[in-house]
Amino acid sequence: MSTPAPAPTPLALSNSVQTVITLDVQDLTRSCAFYQAVLDYSVIATERAGMLLEARILTSTRFPAVALRLRAAFGKRVGGSQPGGLMKLSFSDSLDPERLAYLPTLVHFITSPALEGQQPHAVAFNDPDGYFIELCSFLPPLM
Repeated sequence: MSTPAPAPTPLALSNSVQTVITLDVQDLTRSCAFYQAVLDYSVIATERAGMLLEARILTSTRFPAVALRLRAAFGKRVGGSQPGGLMKLSFSDSLDPERLAYLPTLVHFITSPALEGQQPHAVAFNDPDGYFIELCSFLPPLM
């Protein structure tokens, strides 16, 4: 009698992770590199390695509450790049001048950071699969 295979060990995410967002992507390597360069995400685990619908789990110290699960798309274009479809991810970010100078080397802004002399409050761009990403700098509430 053969011994059954052990059950997979559940992925232990940090206690700070409050949500996991799954995005279907055309090229896992390209998408992981994009999210690492632009949003400081790092791969912490791979699911179904080498199999259909392989996925990678990413976390970020910049956005610790949100983990990403990038999954290899199968057979059709991903949702964010479907004509008429939209997947919008918004993150609260500092948008300091150094970061704003660096981001255009990685992405093409859909919305401009700010008019000259104004404090930037939001920038938007697409990831390699057409998902809409927005970084927002929220002002403190008025007292």
